[in-house]
Amino acid sequence: MVYPVAVNVVDREVHWRLIGYSPWPGQRSFHEARSPKHPWAPCRYRLLCAGARYGKSRAGGMEALSYLLTPGTRTWCVGPTYDLASREFRYVVDALHTLNGEGAQIPVTRLLDNVTNGSMQVEIDFSRPGRKEPERVSMLKAKSWKEPDTLLGEELDLLLLSEGSKCPRMVWERFLRARLGTRLGRLVIPTTPAGLDDFL
Repeated sequence: MVYPVAVNVVDREVHWRLIGYSPWPGQRSFHEARSPKHPWAPCRYRLLCAGARYGKSRAGGMEALSYLLTPGTRTWCVGPTYDLASREFRYVVDALHTLNGEGAQIPVTRLLDNVTNGSMQVEIDFSRPGRKEPERVSMLKAKSWKEPDTLLGEELDLLLLSEGSKCPRMVWERFLRARLGTRLGRLVIPTTPAGLDDFL
């Protein structure tokens, strides 16, 4: 039986406090949304649809951070362009710098942050001392749905769909939805409204 990854909520709150993230009630309800059928379980799909300056990107980035700091997870931030996907990605990178500055000693083994050529990736190796344990390496990548060939082949624990109201239904159905199947991954969509569309 496959179960979704469980993020440690206590650790999450500690990390948020260290980086100075104090979610206001709208963000808090997004982070803590529970399934109506199973109130003890987080919602598998969560949507944060709001106007400018609401804090959507930061809230999405904090969700991605919680997954990245959980050993062995795979996360993508996908947006219409690398520039838009980079917003949540950069919140995560800034948080890692702050946490390490506070003495957290997070073992970042790879950090690529080049929005121009689309190389945006963070890897953290939680292997125990003296061991190489690929199953304990966490990864975060930023991608653009305008390059659908790059959206193939990986299974994910978290898919963050930046500006998801603009995502073409074909991209979701043909490329993204299947990424969540094997690991029962979760979907987070921080987005501005885009009228009546065929996806959300």
